[in-house]
Amino acid sequence: MARIFFSLLLLSWPLAAQTSAGDQQADELQLSRVHVGWPTPEILLENLRSTDGPTRLKALTLLGDPRPQYSINADAKKGIPATTGVYEPDELELRYESLNDDSDQREAIVGAVIESSYIYGAVAIQTQTGWERIANFSCWCKYEDGDLLAGFMQVDDGPNGSSELVVRASGGGTGLYDQSESHFRVHKGELRTVLSFTRRFRECPWSPSGNGVCDGAHRWFHSQAWGQVQGGVLVESKFRFNIPEDHTPRAEYSIPELERVHAQPPTCTKYVWDEKQFAYTKSSAAHACRETEIEK
Repeated sequence: MARIFFSLLLLSWPLAAQTSAGDQQADELQLSRVHVGWPTPEILLENLRSTDGPTRLKALTLLGDPRPQYSINADAKKGIPATTGVYEPDELELRYESLNDDSDQREAIVGAVIESSYIYGAVAIQTQTGWERIANFSCWCKYEDGDLLAGFMQVDDGPNGSSELVVRASGGGTGLYDQSESHFRVHKGELRTVLSFTRRFRECPWSPSGNGVCDGAHRWFHSQAWGQVQGGVLVESKFRFNIPEDHTPRAEYSIPELERVHAQPPTCTKYVWDEKQFAYTKSSAAHACRETEIEK
């Protein structure tokens, strides 16, 4: 049963990469930093799997699902009144990672897929009084397939030997697809956005004349030290290909890797880690990539 509970941002081409040192966030990703007390992450996962509706309902609410229930119509012939049911997660995941500068302190990261395309994630820390959720996020990633949790949440290397939570969320509309990528770290008990940009974008507007084109871009970010300064490089490659006159779908529409056949030479932008802002900051204008910058 489809549930649309957030607005998708319809973007126009070109779409520039964005960075964020605060709460700026791509609209595909719904993010909340409200703190909520949790049981242990293992118990929460057990409750999310429970066959008892009220137990599962409470666990979904703690995870951050804003609409964990669905309506069940009445059946007058059988004398069954209208009621509500509680969704059951299709997939669940729990991992512990250090998203801060203290390698001995690990945060709990919980992910869930519900109704095949609604993805939820949450990060919790252990305090003196117990576990506390410090942030939760969600995406109606209806244009994705495969292992949704693996595509939605990953952990990557960060500055100074730390790790970052990387979250990718997507949305779109007719002829339009975009995917954001946001990097998070924990700082002073809060989940901070340290980098955010549009990772993939494609716009294929329909043209009555049959002379339409598809425009798009792919972007990648990877960590890289600049001397003694930690940071990274944002690689961007734009592409364009023609839409067939008969509008017959081409392989490029459904296989992202084939879009790169039409790609222009990539450009690179240098970013450095700013400890004071606790974020990556742009350190150069886009320029032709050097081999050392894209060797990863």
